[in-house]
Amino acid sequence: MMIKRLLLPLVLSTSLLFSQEIPDWAKNRRPENPGKYYFGIGVSSRSEGEADNNARIEFTRNVQTQVETMIDHQISEDKKEINEVYNRQNLVKAELSLKGINVSERYFDSANKTWYSLIQYEKDAYQNLFEEELKREAQRLKAENKALEDKKREEIRHKQEQEKIEAEKKRAELQKQKEAERLKEEKLRRQEDRRSHIQRNYGDFIGMPAFHRLLTMENAEIIGNKFIQDLSLKGSVYPASFLGMKYSIHFKVASATANFSMKSDTLLLQDAIFKLRLLEGKGEIYRSSVAIGAGQYLLSPINLKDLKNSIEGAKTEYTVAAFANVHIPQFHLVNSLQADFRQAKLGAAWYPFFKSMPELALLLELDIVWDEMWRNRHNDLFIAQPGLLFTVIPDRFFARFGYEQNEFATLNLDFQF
Repeated sequence: MMIKRLLLPLVLSTSLLFSQEIPDWAKNRRPENPGKYYFGIGVSSRSEGEADNNARIEFTRNVQTQVETMIDHQISEDKKEINEVYNRQNLVKAELSLKGINVSERYFDSANKTWYSLIQYEKDAYQNLFEEELKREAQRLKAENKALEDKKREEIRHKQEQEKIEAEKKRAELQKQKEAERLKEEKLRRQEDRRSHIQRNYGDFIGMPAFHRLLTMENAEIIGNKFIQDLSLKGSVYPASFLGMKYSIHFKVASATANFSMKSDTLLLQDAIFKLRLLEGKGEIYRSSVAIGAGQYLLSPINLKDLKNSIEGAKTEYTVAAFANVHIPQFHLVNSLQADFRQAKLGAAWYPFFKSMPELALLLELDIVWDEMWRNRHNDLFIAQPGLLFTVIPDRFFARFGYEQNEFATLNLDFQF
């Protein structure tokens, strides 16, 4: 945009002459001292305005060659800066050639009805204005280019920053995954080390089948892998008396047990349980077994002296049962469970000297008896029964000592054949 400095006062004031003598510039078609000025002379037989326009065309044509020479000189001086300005030189030339340029002088030849118009501008003043405008244009474009370059640099910086952030995120995620994998591997390694340690130090205990009963309860074990019979006799140590017996037959995955409890000539309690093993000694560390069962039991005592009438009047009930046991090798401990409609029994067999004396185990049985018929004579709901198991002849003869029903010190002799 041309600044107001282009509107500097012209050297010659504009005037319209009606004198009879034609001016030299109209007669010769050039001003006095033509080398000092850029000029254009317009002639028209139609109107003054047409003469003015023709003068502007001539002025522009005259200036055009001079401006191109100035631009070429400017480019040769500063190619880097003016190179972009050169692309807009035509716009600059048009602005400098026409904007702010007024008609310097007019003449009307009344005899020939011809209008003459003169536009002239000192070359030095015009050249100075052009160079200043060209520099301003270069500075403006340079500022625009700098802004664009700054914007591009900022976009590149922002893109690089985003890429850096994304790369950091990916590295962090990868590190997180690696750490998770490392922790997982470490956990698996610790578990394997622990398993190996337990297998190495407690392998004999883990491989040992649990004894199939504690004091008054059964667990999920089935004796052996073939047909085996088991007879258990129970007596009171003090006062000395016979308390009852159990007889069992064991197959590979099942067993059947009949239990009798006596007092004098009266059969106080009787039940029969069939047990089916579902899970046999599973687990590398915590050896576990599970079984289910069904049973029948008496609701009233039977007097052996009046056996016929007692049996005819006897009432029975049926129940289902669940059995389980699990080895805790770190403590040389076997925990057991028996539960049915009458009661629930929790038991523990602890082998405190397993390395040197695996034949000996300390027993503890905790009973919850909600069927009053099966409670002791004190009508206790909860009963704790401690005892001791001793293997006299492996797989053949066992002895169990205990304190049962909060009343009897008992001896149980178990025979397998």
